[in-house]
Amino acid sequence: MPRRLSFLLALAIAMRALAPAVFVKGGAEGVHCAALPGLGLGVALKVDDGAKRGVEQALSEVLAALLPEARSALADQLEGELLNWRGISVGRIVASNDLLRALAALDATPRRKAEGAR
Repeated sequence: MPRRLSFLLALAIAMRALAPAVFVKGGAEGVHCAALPGLGLGVALKVDDGAKRGVEQALSEVLAALLPEARSALADQLEGELLNWRGISVGRIVASNDLLRALAALDATPRRKAEGAR
């Protein structure tokens, strides 16, 4: 059974695997940000209720859509499995259909590297 990593650990793993393509910062009250210098993009997400679970999943989906190599680095996070303290699966967190549609449209949009990016 896959073990869902804490999001901060998942971010550290992703940043190590994807550096310098992505920098991510988790914040308080459901705010998380990411910088993708090679694409010249910044992303900020806020979940209204302040819970981390939703924003963690949403940011993982956004990163995977913008950087295809992020999908493998965040595979456990993207699976969305929730485990209780005994390691038993008790549910899943998944991206909304609206978010997935928006990301699919974004994925179809041509992008180019930012000027001066390596």
